[in-house]
Amino acid sequence: MRSNSHHQLLETSGVLVFVKDNAGKCPVCGGQMIVQKSKPHHGKTIAHGQFKIRETIHMCGRRCRNDSGNLVTKHATTLSEHLVPNKTFGYDVMTFVGVHRFIHHRQREEIREFTRTKLPTFKGKCL
Repeated sequence: MRSNSHHQLLETSGVLVFVKDNAGKCPVCGGQMIVQKSKPHHGKTIAHGQFKIRETIHMCGRRCRNDSGNLVTKHATTLSEHLVPNKTFGYDVMTFVGVHRFIHHRQREEIREFTRTKLPTFKGKCL
């Protein structure tokens, strides 16, 4: 069973994931949010390997602005549940590195080497 799940994990590596949340209503005017753009990203988690992301970003249809003067926009919350905001790696990577660094007292190069040899879908490139 382990080899079958490992094989399936390798098959998901490199896939394109479309992330489009329900935008809801504008928090300023209560109007409809519309698609502003779709933005490509890439991500990496221990659970899923490397993958490509196309995130749909919404904006207020009435072009409302927030207090800072920027357009009211909404990014996909489901993306930030899995990847660290403004980063390309997942929370599982952050936890993995933290445990090995601070609990097991491993050096960064030891952690990189471990990910290269034991986690083939991960490759350790963002460590």
